[in-house]
This record gives sequence, structure tokens and C-alpha cells, in this order.
Amino acid sequence: MWQPGTKLIREVSPELGVGIITAVDGRFIDVFFPSTAATMRLSTDHGGLAPVELFPGDDVQIQGEGEVAKITSIQGRIALLDNGKRAEIQTLWPVYKPKTLVDKLAEGELDAHGELLHRLDGYKLLNYRRNVDVASLLGGRVELFAHQLDTAARAVARDEVRWLLADEVGLGKTVVACMIASSLVRQGRVEQALILAPDTLTVQWLGELYRKFHQVFVHIDEERVDSVAKDFGKRANPFEIHPLSILSLELLEKRPDLQLLLEKAMPDLVIVDEAHQVADSETADVILPLVARAKHALCLTATPFQSDADKGDEVFLKIAEALRLEILDEDGTRQVSNVSAVTRDDIHALGKRVPNPVDIEDFSGPLEVQDPRVAWLVKAANEWKNEGKKALVFVENATRAQALNDVLTRELMGRVFMFHERMSTGARDIELAQFQLSKSPVLVSSGAGSEGRNFQFCDVLVHLDLPRDPMVLEQRIGRLDRIGRTEAIPIVYFRKPDDDVAKNYESMRIFEEATMGAKRHAGWSFPDSHVREESEAVMRRIPADLDSLTQKFVLQAAERLGLDVVEKEGSAAYFFEYGGGVVVDAIPGLHEGTRFLGTFDRAEAVRSDLFDFFANGHQLVESLLAELEDSRMGRVSAVKLDKELRKRLRGVYLLLLEGKGVASPRMIPLADASGIPPKGLQREGERILAELSSASPLSGTQASMIFRKFESKLDGVEIDHDALVTCVLCVAMD
Repeated sequence: MWQPGTKLIREVSPELGVGIITAVDGRFIDVFFPSTAATMRLSTDHGGLAPVELFPGDDVQIQGEGEVAKITSIQGRIALLDNGKRAEIQTLWPVYKPKTLVDKLAEGELDAHGELLHRLDGYKLLNYRRNVDVASLLGGRVELFAHQLDTAARAVARDEVRWLLADEVGLGKTVVACMIASSLVRQGRVEQALILAPDTLTVQWLGELYRKFHQVFVHIDEERVDSVAKDFGKRANPFEIHPLSILSLELLEKRPDLQLLLEKAMPDLVIVDEAHQVADSETADVILPLVARAKHALCLTATPFQSDADKGDEVFLKIAEALRLEILDEDGTRQVSNVSAVTRDDIHALGKRVPNPVDIEDFSGPLEVQDPRVAWLVKAANEWKNEGKKALVFVENATRAQALNDVLTRELMGRVFMFHERMSTGARDIELAQFQLSKSPVLVSSGAGSEGRNFQFCDVLVHLDLPRDPMVLEQRIGRLDRIGRTEAIPIVYFRKPDDDVAKNYESMRIFEEATMGAKRHAGWSFPDSHVREESEAVMRRIPADLDSLTQKFVLQAAERLGLDVVEKEGSAAYFFEYGGGVVVDAIPGLHEGTRFLGTFDRAEAVRSDLFDFFANGHQLVESLLAELEDSRMGRVSAVKLDKELRKRLRGVYLLLLEGKGVASPRMIPLADASGIPPKGLQREGERILAELSSASPLSGTQASMIFRKFESKLDGVEIDHDALVTCVLCVAMD
């Protein structure tokens, strides 16, 4: 059937026009499509290929000539044209006009009803993400909290997303920023994004974005800068080569050349972590103008006002100016828009802080077992090890961290892990990952672990040394006291006789509650910040069927396309593989051998890193939705509505789902005895779409006969056929 020179149509891609086979290789054929100058290798096993036959009445062009003529008759291999010319059939190209969905309905060329329902499920998912609201933010492998969703939804609803995330320590500012960034990238609103963070947090940002939000960012370190220069030339800009990137604040300060490259790159989105440090640093003159120029910008800080009042105001105003935030004076109170300043009072209860003071005698010797704090720690560590618990122990600096590590390693006769500023960023991240996986009960940290890091997996917090600054102490407690934690947080600290520092903190109740973070500077208000009373309304905006609909769509798509699927017994997990049984030429974003192990259950995905979370943004889900949008299946149908709808409507209607972005239904009455006004009919159309599974499909012959009877009712009705997703003839008559 297939041989070089045969002309054909690829029915799933009619926009390609007529193609001609240039080569045959077993079950594969190479096809050239002149109208698009595209050459494709297609499998003949998968269907969707139709040879082109010419008949009298067809419009054609002679190869190499532009004139369009009509075939009047065919005599053997010669066609007579209405312009008087004779031409060999092989030299004629049909003037191909793809059938519209309405044309197919008129000719009774219907798709299977199940395919229509599958397409509607897919477009419901697409609409969820394209409507700029809470549902577009739910692809992350994270537990859902109202204050995070509320802030992110408010942010992405703006044409220019420019926000200060100043929530209290431990309430998930990084997750909010990732939600916003991921949504902007997926919606195509951001092509180039830069995250600036302290060196200790760059790898954590990479992990959060990839593991939780399916976003691949690149860490621009010195090695990466050198490799870009080597691979692309010395003039290449690493921020243009890697449009989604993360850069440490320390490297930016160290390398003025990177500052110049950043100014040239002009990212669409700039995110600055620990912005209070940036605003008061030597690189402020580089970073804050970068924030000001970007279309979208986020600044993160838990402590905009936690230093002295004048200094706090100065730092805050610098950040607000760079973000171009609106500041209004209302009766002596400065009101600032686009600021999230959520405190623990604004959300549901977190884990309870449980102070565990240990009274000791004064001791001034080295960190050895003679020190009563070390002696207590050795005893407790053995108990924690037997109980399978882990403790985070804070000391003053790297020297003391190393000294304590040496003592504990010796006394416990096992490895003890460290985290301090003398270690490289990579070494710290490896140490932390190994500690999580090990049975070791203790991680010793200097102040390097005080800000930004998430040590929520630890069970106990120990302050071997108490810092002098209460804000630093709050930051350290915030490594465990974080959103999502419900277990109690034992906080161990040591009291010497006449210990004014410990007594001062006890009087502040800082070991019992987050008294520092909850304080907001007098004279400021933030009307866009989430408040507790809005929580229930925010959570109601989450589509109840989102996860189940995703599961239904993905499983049906996998079956339709021939992906291998195995449900894992005893868990909510599925294994998918792109094997030899796939029945289409290609699935966008996937290739043969691609495999995934994951779950559609959010709680299971949050609980176990072993499973992918199949949701918005995941490669499998994105690929199957892209394939659906490209395919022609499930677009044309005809149904007899159920009895209740027939009683109410009494007529024949054309129900269109249309739109190049968010697809919406349009109900066109062809014969209407319902008396329902036009707006009411549109609401009925939405209801029909939701209940089409209960309708009875009609045959192609029935559909064609009924439609042609009322086809003239479409005269004068404008239909954008390029934006048409589905076309359904709905019969509400007995």
C-alpha cells in the first residue's frame, strides 16, 4: 500500500497538509509535507494515515504551478482540468482544506463517546491550571496550607508579581516563592528567572524546586561559569545559557564580572532570599536595582523589623522601594501593599515548644566530658540512639562545633555529623543528607545552620551555647518549629547559677512560644497579608476532584496510548513505562524507555521521597496533556441527553467547547422549545458538559441526519474553528 511517491494525509495533524512518501523502511515511512517543509518518519502500525485519492470535482494544483483548477474527468492516469489543461495524476496536488469539527459532524464522522469524555477530563485539568487561582498552584509535593495558597494566589493574579514575603520564621516562605515561580514558568509568563540566596541555601533551593515542584534550575557556581566560557566562548553569559538559575550572594559579591553579566541578562523574575541581609550589604547597589528592573520580583525575609526600630525601618524601606510597593499613610500608620506578614496567630496551631532546662554548675574548661553539658549530652545521645531519635545541637562557632564533634565521636564510638561555616556548601549538604539517612543521633551545628535551613526531621533541639541575640535564638528554634510539624519540640538549654541570659529568655517565654517573630513593628500595616479568618474560604477554592481527576485522566491516557502500567500492591503507587506497545508516533516530552514510579496521593508523596507526585508540572502529566492537545481524538460527538435534561430543554443544540487558553462552553440552539433565556442556556451547557457520561451516544448516521435538518440555523453564527476543542450535538427530544 505504501510506496515512494504515494500522497497521504496524516489525520491527527491535518495542519501539515498533503505529504508525499520519500522512502519506505519496513514499518516506517519518511514523508515530506511541502506546505510546511517538514519531513517526518512515521510508523504505519499506528493508523491515522490516509492515502490521497483524486476524483472529478476536486480542486488541484499542477506540481510547480500556482494556479488552482478543478478536475473535470479522469482518463486512466490523465486528468482533464477545467482550465483546458491535461496533467498526469502523479503531478497533481490536491488543494487540501482540513474538515472542521462541524464538517465532520455534518458527515457523521464521530469519535467514540469515551474518547470525548477523556478529552473533557483533560481540558478540565487544563482549565484548572489556566484559571489564575488556587488550583493553578497545586502541583507541588507539599502539604497544603491556607496562608501559603492565599499569598501565592494573590501574587500570581497580578500582571506584575512583586511581593515581599515577610512571614514569621518557619511558616514556609520558600514554599510560597516556589509555588509562585513554578506557576509563572508553567504559564509561560517567565522565561528567565534568577534566585539569589546565601551560599548555605543554594542547594536547598535547587532541591525544593526540583523535588517538590518539578522545576529544574541550574546552580551558577564558579565551576559552572568556567564550563560556560569553555563550551560557549568567553563572551557567553551563563545567565542566558541557563535561563533558570540560582546564584549565591557570596559569589556575586566576590565576582564583579558576574554583576555585569546579571545586568545584561535582565531576568523576568528575580527572587532574593534573606533580603534583609542584602539590603544592608555591599551588593545592595547591584541586587536592588536588579529587583527594581525585573517584571516580577520576590524578596524573602523573616526579620524586616527585628533589629532596632530605625534600622529596621531603613532596611524595610530599601526593600519596599526596590519592589516598587505602594506605601500609603493612613492616620499615622503606613499601609503597604503586596506584603505577606503572616504570624503564628494567623494560622492553625503548630507543634508545641516544650522547654527542658538543665541546671549545671559553672564550668569554664574545654569542651570535654568534664564539662557537665557534654556529660549530659553523651548520656542523652545514647538514649536517643536507642529510641531512634535525632537531635540538632547548636554551639557558638565552627571551632566549638569541631571540638564537640571530636568528643562525641570518641565517647559514643560512632560517627557524629557537623554543619558549620568552614565546610564548603557541598560538604555541608552531603553531611546533612548522610545524617538524615544514618542512625547517628546527633548533628552539631554552628550558627551557620541558624537561618533558612530546614531541620524539621530532628526530634530534639539542644542549645549547648545560648546566643546573646534573642532573634538569633528564635531563628535557631525555627529550624525545628516549622509549618507542618505537629509533634512537640523539646528544647534543651543549660542554666548556670546567676545565668542572666537564660533567665532573660525565660522571662520572654521564647522557649515556649514564638514571641519574637510574632512582633510587628508599630506604625505599619499589611492589608494583603493572609489572616486566620480567611483560611476556610481559601481551602474551599481547592477543586475537590483535582487529584482523583488527574489519576483518572493519566490512567486512561496511558491505556489509550499503550504505556505499560503496573499498580503497586499495598500502596497508592503506580509504575509507568514507555515501552514498545505505544500506539502513537510520539508523546511530547517522553521517549522510549522513560519510566516513572509515583503516586496521585498528595499525602503519600509528601510522606515518601521514593514516589514521584503525579500532578501539575510532573513530566508524565504534562506530556499526556500535551499529547491530548495535539491529537484529534474525542472532538466530535452526538448524544441523546438523559430524561431529566430532555424534559427541561426540549430541543436540539450544538454544544461547543472553545478557547485557545481557558476553554469554555457555548450552547447554540438549533431547535429550542425550552423557553430558557440565552444566559440560562449557557448554564445548561455547563451542566451538560459535566453530565455527558450519562448521555446516550448517537450513531454517525443519526447525527448527520439530525444536524443537516437544522444546519441552516448556523447561518450567521460566528465560530472560530481554530479555537474549537469539541463539538457535540445534543438532542433533547424523545
